[in-house]
Amino acid sequence: MKREHFLILLFLLVCGAFFYLFYSIIAPFFVPIAWATVFGILFYPLYERVRGWVKSRGLASLIVCVLIVVLIIGPLGYLFFALVGEARDAVVKVNELYQTGKLQELL
Repeated sequence: MKREHFLILLFLLVCGAFFYLFYSIIAPFFVPIAWATVFGILFYPLYERVRGWVKSRGLASLIVCVLIVVLIIGPLGYLFFALVGEARDAVVKVNELYQTGKLQELL
């Protein structure tokens, strides 16, 4: 193998390793970036409308962000915590049925 081929192969291996490490660092952020893109596309018309009422771009952005939190993220958070509470109650009930032996009858 010529020296040039070896250097090219070494360069490609180093680039591949850097790409893998970069991907490993960035991968956890793909889902939040996707949701931010979806919210940005969905709420841009609302931002433009608020921007017509308010002359400051920053204030219009703040108003739209607060609306998103209050109207979407707030209720979803409430539903999430309600679901966690129901799951906790279900686990307690299943444990009670298991300890009394009634779980086998239900299955």
